[in-house]
Amino acid sequence: VNPLFFQGTVVEKIGSPYFSCLMFANFLFPLGGAIGAFFAGQGRTKILITVLGVTHVLQIALDKILIFGVPGIFSPLGAFGAAVSTIVSQFFYCFGS
Repeated sequence: VNPLFFQGTVVEKIGSPYFSCLMFANFLFPLGGAIGAFFAGQGRTKILITVLGVTHVLQIALDKILIFGVPGIFSPLGAFGAAVSTIVSQFFYCFGS
């Protein structure tokens, strides 16, 4: 699939791993929407808002660590780190609700 989108472009080196990583875990996004709709339909919006807030804080923290790295401890992953932080935070949202 990747060669169809990125082959011969300037973003091939960065975009291909990012795209592949997000496509690996794409089932989490509709699952999160279904879980959010379920809790909203049950009137349990406090849980939904709390988990969503924690999820966003988690993603921001992971973005900073995974994209830019920690000098001397963890090397930066760039765009791939952004995809990993998105997947981890979406996983937390789905299974932390």
